[in-house]
Order: sequence, then structure tokens, then C-alpha cells
Amino acid sequence: MNITILDDYFDTLRTLPCFARLAGHNVTVWNDHVQDTAVLAERLRDAEALVLIRERTAIRAPLLERLPKLRLISQRSVFPHIDVDACTRLGIVLSSNLHPDAPSYAAAELTWGLVLAVMRRIPQEAAALGRGVWQSGVWHGLRGKTLGIYGYGRIGAVVAGYGRAFGMHVVVCSRHASLERARADGYEAAPSKAQFFEECDVVLLHVRLVDATRGIVTAEDLARMKPTALLVNTSRAGLIAPGALVAALRAGRPGMAAVDVYESEPLLEPAHPLLQMENVVCTPHLGYVTREEFEIQFSDIFDQVVSYAAGAPINVVNPQVLRT
Repeated sequence: MNITILDDYFDTLRTLPCFARLAGHNVTVWNDHVQDTAVLAERLRDAEALVLIRERTAIRAPLLERLPKLRLISQRSVFPHIDVDACTRLGIVLSSNLHPDAPSYAAAELTWGLVLAVMRRIPQEAAALGRGVWQSGVWHGLRGKTLGIYGYGRIGAVVAGYGRAFGMHVVVCSRHASLERARADGYEAAPSKAQFFEECDVVLLHVRLVDATRGIVTAEDLARMKPTALLVNTSRAGLIAPGALVAALRAGRPGMAAVDVYESEPLLEPAHPLLQMENVVCTPHLGYVTREEFEIQFSDIFDQVVSYAAGAPINVVNPQVLRT
């Protein structure tokens, strides 16, 4: 098959052991990011299978309608960036392993790294040392503080364990079924959303972004947080009401934030308000970006390609295509 891979910024996939699974296929890899429909249509004109790296490129009907040879899109996890109805109408199989029982440990690790980075002001202290300044202040530890996990899914459960290991009091705010799992794991359920934001010293967002959760964290929620509190979002930017986080940080509640996800990505605007704030640490959507995580993800993604080529598609999101 003619296989095209988009957005492999550092040409990493060729260096992974799992890439050998595509032996015998004609593979084209693009290392830059392009969203222009005409450019993508030209790049993908001969592609029979398209491999995506998470949500880096949106695949909508105007593009799909210009790709008559495309028969398979293979990726992993959720797919809000793909027009599934258009895929179905055009006879394109979408295969995506949703890995319901496999958390992204890479995302959990980054989340905890950001907590430590902000509370101890590690980036600022490292930069100050580079300017010849030996210590610039006295900052905050974690032991004994209250960690709030908003959304007790795969990643939230892992990060809750990190908090417990650091001697934090862990409180969970989530749906009923998730709260029952949190209680079974020995964590406290927040009495209310309002009390959750009021009392937690560190709040981590681990909610999946769907229509029902878009803007679920409101300006009022943020205003309830302590001036010394930290909010970390490594999930999706859309969980927070538009503009609410910047306004809240300017108002001093919460006093700190760490952000790995943005409304529009890649974020290439140095003047973006979050990038200008001394009390915020921003990273460029690194949550899942480790070689180990890529090996896990692309083992699944390439298996989906191989299975399709063998006439036995797996993890099919739109099975009606197979019937037609």
C-alpha cells in the first residue's frame, strides 16, 4: 500500500522498532505541519492509507473529497479532528484503538513534572542561575497539601497515585461511576465542585473533551481557587471556558498554572498571554511525546494498517463502511 504519515516533526517513527511492521509497503513521511487543504490534497493524492499522530492535523470533508485513492485512516485514541461521517460516506475506514485500559504514563509523568516545576519554580531558578543569580526566592513543597484530581479516568488514577506517594491528601471530583472507583482506591470524593476548587492546593484536569465537557471549568470555578493554588491542564484547552484562565491568573486566583494544551496548535505566537506570565509554565503539548509512548501507540497504529492490508481491518470506528 501507499502509506503517508503526517506531522512526524523529528522523523522519529522510522527509528522505532515498530516501523519494521510496514516493511513491504511504500511509506512517505512528512516532517512539517501543514493544514492548508490544497497542499494536503497534493501531498496525499496517491495515499491509500493515512497515518496520523494524534490530533496534529484536522481531516475534514473538503480534504477527504479530494483523495479518491484513500481507503484507510489509522491512528490511536479519540478522533474529534476527523470527519467520521465524511469518511463513511466516501468509503474510508477509520481505525483507532481507544486503548480503554491503557493509560498514557507519558502524559501522567509530564503532569507531575509540571507540578514540581511550578511549585519549586524550577524553570525560573534555572534561568536565573544562567544569569548569575544564586537562588531567587523560597517556594513551595507538596507534602501535606491537597491534590485535586478533576476527572478520575486512566491518567487521573495514575496521577492520584503520584500524589499519594508524595504525601498529599488526594481529593477527586468526577462523575458518579468514576467517584466510586476513586473511593475504592482509597481517595476522598469532593463534596461539591465548588468546595473542590476552594480547598485544593493543586488542581489537575484529566477530563476527556466532548461536547458535554467543553467549558466545564468556568471563570467562577477558577475564582474560588486560593491565591497560592496551582492549576495544571495537560488534557485539553477546551475544558476551560474561553479566556477564563488568563483572566483568572491576572486576578490572582489561582496564583499559578501549568499548561500543555491550547485552543489552536501548534502555538507559535510568543505574544500569547500565557507565554508572557511569570507564574505560568507552558510546554508545547508534550504529554504523549516520548519514544516509549510512540512505540506503544504506533505499534497499534501500524498493526491496524497491516491488518487492513491483509483484508481483516481492526479497531474500526465506522464498520458500516465494511458492509458497503
